Amino acid sequence: MLSFYLDGLQFNYATRGTGPHTFLFQHGIGGTIAQPFRFLSGGGDRKPGLHDEPASQGFRMAAFDFRGHGATPLGDPRNCASIDSQTT
Repeated sequence: MLSFYLDGLQFNYATRGTGPHTFLFQHGIGGTIAQPFRFLSGGGDRKPGLHDEPASQGFRMAAFDFRGHGATPLGDPRNCASIDSQTT
């Protein structure tokens, strides 16, 4: 599984497709990185074949797990990034 680190916490992510442009997807409440891909492939709330998946159209898709979702741990909430910590 692909991952990146932010504030000492390992976040898991997945990609699909290749291309010069990347769509970044976020899952819904209680979801995981699989949710956007499942929806786009017709396994979600819409009928299969209604639209072609962006990955098959030459685009790159990426999705990541929020803290405490999927394989990404919640971590210590006191160490979360905040807007205040990102400004000078």
